[in-house]
Amino acid sequence: MEALAHDDVIALQRPRVGDAERLVAGRDDEWRRWLGPESDAPNPTACIIVGGSLVGWVDYDTDRTWLQQGEVNVGYSVFAAHRGRGYATRAVLLLLDHLARTTEHHTATLLINADNVQSLGVAAKLSCLEYEPMGASRYFKMPIERLHP
Repeated sequence: MEALAHDDVIALQRPRVGDAERLVAGRDDEWRRWLGPESDAPNPTACIIVGGSLVGWVDYDTDRTWLQQGEVNVGYSVFAAHRGRGYATRAVLLLLDHLARTTEHHTATLLINADNVQSLGVAAKLSCLEYEPMGASRYFKMPIERLHP
């Protein structure tokens, strides 16, 4: 299957038959702490593939009340055994590249619980701009841009 986007480490591909079960099986206490509500049939925009193995997912949506015209909200998760290797950062960049090439969206947002140190690290690596917090979450924006013109 052709990747939506890829770099020299990861590929983003649309979910395939059986991926939903693998995504559910990859959930752990850390996942449950930051994400939810749980779905028995997850269908993210893309699965994160490393060396032929599914290691997580990346997704976006446009139905949040705080989003303005042309904005998307981005979410992601990497399985416990694969965290801390930069896969989430790479996946977000590749998703944004895909969106820049295929949609008219211009801004990505990240809403991250203020205690979620790992995801705050992703926002920092992406050089996101921070805006007013929303409740217990920190709110970030960044432009949707192509990685390579």
